[in-house]
Amino acid sequence: MNVYVRRSANAQRICTGLYGTDSVIDRLLMDVTLTGFPNLVMPQVTFALSSNFLRVEAGLSRMILEAKYALFRNASDVVHSAGEQAIDKSPFSYVQVQPYGELAIVAEDCAIDGFVVTKLSGMTINLGHDTFRVQNCKFTVEISSQTQPPVIAPYFTFEQTKQLQNLLTRPIRAEMMPKLQAAVFSYINTSLIFGPHLPKFR
Repeated sequence: MNVYVRRSANAQRICTGLYGTDSVIDRLLMDVTLTGFPNLVMPQVTFALSSNFLRVEAGLSRMILEAKYALFRNASDVVHSAGEQAIDKSPFSYVQVQPYGELAIVAEDCAIDGFVVTKLSGMTINLGHDTFRVQNCKFTVEISSQTQPPVIAPYFTFEQTKQLQNLLTRPIRAEMMPKLQAAVFSYINTSLIFGPHLPKFR
């Protein structure tokens, strides 16, 4: 079955602005956009008719987000030489990182998990409210530089990671739900499941 999902022009933009700090540098991310929707990795679907819930658990392929950034940093926080590069320094501290520029955020090892309410309707099952959430992501930031290789480092605190995962959930869920509905429509045959008792459940 072919599934056509109507998308808005900015369906992959997860937010227009995201302000935060790493305790060294304050930064503002602008127009944070998902470059492409991930694929589900080894999805597991559990459907219990007695509870009217369908559960989906799956890994997500690697995602890349692109954004513009603006930094708010003191001159004393800038790292000028390799000897100054300490473990507690921010990747935005390095002298090759300009106050304004572009970066990429790489999300790996993500998973999606949740339940969706199911309702028997005629010969098929319709899906309603869901609790899907993106979780367990590991984020790496890649900061572009015009004259030197990009700065690449793990980034974001636990709270900021949760915030990013919540922002990623909305477009991924909007993309997944119509396809999940189509899969349920295609593969769950209520006549075969209930046999002659189907009219009793309508």
